[in-house]
Amino acid sequence: MPRVQQASQRDSRPHARVPIDTERLRQLRRAKGLTQHELSLKVGVQGAAAVSAWERGVSVPHPSKIPTLAKLLGVDPTELLPEGTPLGFRELRVIRGLSRSALASAASTSITTIRRWEGGDFRFLPDEALRRSVAKALGVSLAQLTRSLEVSRASQDQA
Repeated sequence: MPRVQQASQRDSRPHARVPIDTERLRQLRRAKGLTQHELSLKVGVQGAAAVSAWERGVSVPHPSKIPTLAKLLGVDPTELLPEGTPLGFRELRVIRGLSRSALASAASTSITTIRRWEGGDFRFLPDEALRRSVAKALGVSLAQLTRSLEVSRASQDQA
């Protein structure tokens, strides 16, 4: 099996669990005049029970659904998160709806680099030109990307 394909399969396994601000989700849905069932159909999940579970904090949306959910509600994906949630690099990638391979390709870097950054496996911040490229691919500011890398590195240091 080609190496890129193996990395892609690994990328689809465990997903970053991104917390959702349950009350904000409920307010945004209601402000758009949508029932839980209507939102579930638009997002592509099985029935109102899924949206109800998100709003009650019983479960969180699959990472692939967060960008769609945010778009339907007319907000940036970060606005669905609880205020002050420190986003690591992996979570930032996930809420932007990109796989490791898609991000690596868009930023002209390797999947290995993306994986290392997600794990906080670096001593110094990566080169600014590369960080700018990755920030652009994610649609975030350089400062936001840098903060997420620092959160990932701090998590690695605590482990």
